[in-house]
Amino acid sequence: MPSTKPFNEISGVVTELQNALACAARIFELLDEAEQPSDAGNRVLGRAEGNVSLESACFSYVPGQKLIEDFSLKVKPGEKVAIVGPTGCGKTTLINLLMRFYDVTGGAVKVEGEDVREIPRRSLRSNYGMVLQETWLKSGTVRDNIKMGRPSATDEEMYAAAKASHADGFIRRLSEGYDTVLSEEGGSLSQGQKQLLCIARIMLCLPPMLILDEADEMLNMGFLEDMETILSQLPEERQTVMFSATMPHAIAQIAQKFQKDPKMVQVVKKELTVPKVTQYYYEVKPRNKVEVMCRLLDLYSPKLSVAFCNTKKQVDELVQALQGRGYFAEGLHGDLKQEQRDRVMGSFRNGATEILVATDVAARGIDVDDVEAVFNYDIPQDDEYYVHRIGRTGRAGREGRAFSLAVGSEVYKLRDIQRFCKTKIVPQPIPSLDDVTAIKAEKILDDVQQHIGEDSSLERMTDIIEKRLLAEDYTSLELAAAFLKMAMGDDYEDIADEGRPLRDLDDLDRRGGRNDRGRNGRRRQRGDDEEYMDRKNARGGMTRLFINLGKNQNVKPGDILGAIAGESGIPGRLVGSIDMYDKYTFVEVPKEQADIVMDAMNHVKIKGKSVHVEKANRR
Repeated sequence: MPSTKPFNEISGVVTELQNALACAARIFELLDEAEQPSDAGNRVLGRAEGNVSLESACFSYVPGQKLIEDFSLKVKPGEKVAIVGPTGCGKTTLINLLMRFYDVTGGAVKVEGEDVREIPRRSLRSNYGMVLQETWLKSGTVRDNIKMGRPSATDEEMYAAAKASHADGFIRRLSEGYDTVLSEEGGSLSQGQKQLLCIARIMLCLPPMLILDEADEMLNMGFLEDMETILSQLPEERQTVMFSATMPHAIAQIAQKFQKDPKMVQVVKKELTVPKVTQYYYEVKPRNKVEVMCRLLDLYSPKLSVAFCNTKKQVDELVQALQGRGYFAEGLHGDLKQEQRDRVMGSFRNGATEILVATDVAARGIDVDDVEAVFNYDIPQDDEYYVHRIGRTGRAGREGRAFSLAVGSEVYKLRDIQRFCKTKIVPQPIPSLDDVTAIKAEKILDDVQQHIGEDSSLERMTDIIEKRLLAEDYTSLELAAAFLKMAMGDDYEDIADEGRPLRDLDDLDRRGGRNDRGRNGRRRQRGDDEEYMDRKNARGGMTRLFINLGKNQNVKPGDILGAIAGESGIPGRLVGSIDMYDKYTFVEVPKEQADIVMDAMNHVKIKGKSVHVEKANRR
């Protein structure tokens, strides 16, 4: 049995090389950035009152790719404005323009009637307070981090700010209290505690202008009281701008409570998703989801990608499956400690982790421009979640791809998402094994060719191969083919279903989308399944189906149950009794799902045998 150690060592070297190249690319990208314009000679702003205006502002990260066009807005002192729009529409970009991290390419941004391009950045930014979902901390004590916003503040003022932000309690419970040393990652602090430190920082400086990014998620994280505390103690003449992809009820309540004549600026687009993102979906069986995702990764080779799952358990399972196949994947969900979360995000940002697997809540606020692909490994439970997910790619004017893996009746959910987003999600066939094999082989051969051109010390290797060829009865071509096969790894079952027609979501729409809603019109969620089944059984709402396979075909009840659940998307616990005979089988399913089961099952095979399903005759 030949040793695989040399190949493992080569693989390790290649991995390190890939990480180094990813880091180097980002370093050179930074070095190539244009130097920011000098502030020399600009007029110092001083203490602003809160007059902010955008006058026909235009901006794009990439010339020729439109983002913000002819946008005008005027905010007076004391006013609060909510900027609401889908992910990727430019809300964070607007913050960057207000804070002058970028300058407009057309029009103007003005504070107190002065073009911000004529105001020194330090003077401008000192008049803003900004609370982000992703916190900013520096290496130093808790005291240093709170006083960052106002270094001249006294300890008494700092204590008052910490108490007002409800941070004083947990700070005093730390080992060294306010003198506890923190790293940039926050050490052992939770995300909530880090957020409270940032809020205390704002309370200390009380700026005339306040920016809240992802305000809706702050509420979901439990900061409603803290936000109300901040707003209630800021000066009356202040202005407040809140940015969010959605406008939940809690945010609307804050607006009514604290705002005088509040204004909402809603960014409306023909499409809620990013125009530069091409969206595909694949109809898959549950057991094939990992394999299909891996094939897409191999076929398109995205440098960075994000995969979304609906549960923390599914995140862990998918990460384990991807790592087992050799992919650089890490998971992100609510059970991770802050240190773990920071490590995962750091690894993803520098390219060491190529695939980030996350839940919807954990992924909110992730702002990485280089994500080339998004995978909806699980179809989102809410239409707006789809918008947030897709917005992780195609940022800053770049192009991106989004892949959705739909199981059974989940295509009807995608149909509703397509209608909600006013976009097009295109059905695609599952890449065949031949397609993936050809791509893999081509990449390996390209790497080999490059290695031949760069490495001048191959003579020793050629001598070894020549000796082996002389001693054995095979050709150099056969040897090369064997090396290529070893490098490509194991082949998997060809799961591509060439015979199954692709279902356009618009066609589903015209068919009426059966059974995606209950009798009252409310969409059923997964959590309703138990209650749904109880109601069905209570009124005898089961339909008995005939299946043309039985014991003589070596089919078992588990095979029937698995096929129904896998092909139709109906949870197995909703299936009733399965009565199996020698040549046929009877199975009970909820009456409202009977047509879906028959449509799905009449196109499949069980243990190589074609399946025919119809409603059983009444007994």
